[in-house]
Amino acid sequence: MTLVLDKLLPGQRIGASAWYDLASSVLGEADLTNFGKEPTLFRHNDPDNKSTMILHADDGLLAANKKEREEILKVFAKKFTVQVGDPMAAEGDKFSFLKRVYLRVPEGIVMYSNGRYLEALLEALGPNVKRRDSAADASFQEPDDSPQLEPSKAATFRECVGRLLYLSHSRPDIQFAVCVLSSKMAKPTSTSFRWLLRVVGYLAGAPDLGFLIKPVVTDAKFGYEGACYDATGDLKNYIVESITDADWAGCRRRSR
Repeated sequence: MTLVLDKLLPGQRIGASAWYDLASSVLGEADLTNFGKEPTLFRHNDPDNKSTMILHADDGLLAANKKEREEILKVFAKKFTVQVGDPMAAEGDKFSFLKRVYLRVPEGIVMYSNGRYLEALLEALGPNVKRRDSAADASFQEPDDSPQLEPSKAATFRECVGRLLYLSHSRPDIQFAVCVLSSKMAKPTSTSFRWLLRVVGYLAGAPDLGFLIKPVVTDAKFGYEGACYDATGDLKNYIVESITDADWAGCRRRSR
């Protein structure tokens, strides 16, 4: 006799892909299809229906009006238990998604990091953290010949840098410093631990800086094929620039 467990147990690698296939099929029943270059982004097949969704595992972020939202949720509710938060409809409204907080302001939407990550960093590093006015200084680009950390302290370093890597997605002001710290993960040193204390000290002094998300121009909307349209509906081309404080060309440790 052969017994088959018709259930995916936690930790199975196939679980994520199997869930995505199932969720995609349900979204298909709601007449939503995903974007080939970004499979987790879905839009409605009806051009007059502006519903769009970002799907991350079993968390989704839906943009739709009330009627469109109810139609999509009705399809989901046939197979799943669905929990829905309050919509962001007016200035001052906010919601949480993937452990980040999004707040609507007159200029657009501000994204804030989850404060628990900073709390965990401060708890792990204890009273050694002193507040700083910047995330990095000139020493971050200097050669590091200091001794390696003992194993327990090295483990603390790696744990803290892991949290900083997550925070850096919504905190461009620490990205260069975190890049330097992550390069020391294999062999953390006493100097790199001092750098870690500086970055966390800076975050302790500026914990609530947000990242403003806004359109290039008022009422701008982006076509699904990568085209970009201005407020009048005319096709336009925009140059997308990404700005960070990383300065690898000026790094004295890696200059070639």
